[in-house]
Amino acid sequence: MRLMFIVLFPHEIVVSFLNPQPALISAIRLTALSERSTAPEKVEVWTSVEGPDKGFRQVTVATLKESPPEQEISFSSTSAAYVRLRIVSTFSGEAPTGIIGAGGERSSSASAAPRSYLRDSSG
Repeated sequence: MRLMFIVLFPHEIVVSFLNPQPALISAIRLTALSERSTAPEKVEVWTSVEGPDKGFRQVTVATLKESPPEQEISFSSTSAAYVRLRIVSTFSGEAPTGIIGAGGERSSSASAAPRSYLRDSSG
């Protein structure tokens, strides 16, 4: 018996700042899993100051490289309380897997986990 899975894109991830307070941002950095085939290939970055499910506007579209695993996506400075990352496609066409974290130190239990963080463009 052969099982087939249909992967539907895009996949969306929404993150917010603490409380969520708006910040001026100009880039996000993504770290992919070691398995490059499920790494994001084409992504869109959207921002909102209104809420996690409203008021989003697209700030950039990026085509990533299959490696290196850590890549920065830069765009014009914009105010954001919420950031939506839309994964439009992966290199293999399979759904990406992993754990999302926000900057800072990684715990020892998550040493192999991918992380993403937002860079504040004011400093």
